[in-house]
Amino acid sequence: LQSCEYGRKSGRDDCGDAASRKALLLERSNPHAAYSAWLVAVQRGQSPRTQARALVRAATLAEELESKQRARELAWQCVESFPD
Repeated sequence: LQSCEYGRKSGRDDCGDAASRKALLLERSNPHAAYSAWLVAVQRGQSPRTQARALVRAATLAEELESKQRARELAWQCVESFPD
């Protein structure tokens, strides 16, 4: 993730994958940090599939963290950005 922050890209979706792995590891122990990591995966991911999955996970966590409005916004963003 550190190399992603400085703009280095390898051509694959390493940044989106790394942010997703971090978020998965944090989900049980620190849902707030996991939520933030999912949003990083949306921003840094190069694959539409990675970005869509990250948006869904972020929306799910937002709902669990009692932020219903934000959860709806993220879910709708996923529908609009990745209709497939």
